[in-house]
Amino acid sequence: MDYAKLSQHGYSQEVRLPKKYRMPGKQVKISRYGRGVLLQPIEEGFEDLFQSLSMFSDDFMNDGRNQQPVQDRGTIFE
Repeated sequence: MDYAKLSQHGYSQEVRLPKKYRMPGKQVKISRYGRGVLLQPIEEGFEDLFQSLSMFSDDFMNDGRNQQPVQDRGTIFE
């Protein structure tokens, strides 16, 4: 297991990652999970969406969406 160094700067905390954990860019996405924190690189475009699609099972929404019919609301400029 690898470790990272923590340091305090005013009211902020800094995490110094080992070289092999470097990420591109100047910012990362951060999420809290219980007592832990997850850092993720900010992807350009739709990378996150395309990667998340593989997490759905093959039988996801096999029965459809059970969606209400679309309402006819007329037009705005009558």
